[in-house]
Amino acid sequence: MLKQTVAVMVISLIATEANAERYSVSLTRKESNFYQVDGQQIFVRTKYCYEYGYSEEAIIDTNKREVYFLGSTPAKCDLDMLLKQIG
Repeated sequence: MLKQTVAVMVISLIATEANAERYSVSLTRKESNFYQVDGQQIFVRTKYCYEYGYSEEAIIDTNKREVYFLGSTPAKCDLDMLLKQIG
């Protein structure tokens, strides 16, 4: 599986309201609850997310720990963690 072969470093998701972060990205699903930010070696792990996005515009809100898919059928998913491939 992809998750087992990717060496990752967890990007801190601890954000305060004063330091809230929102990122506008394009996501592609790699497997269940696992998406890649298009064109980058950054991955998004979600919980209970059934969105089958392919280059789908999304917003990652690290303060609320949510991912908002903005496609033709908008969806909101719980953000588990952000991962970055190293090496």
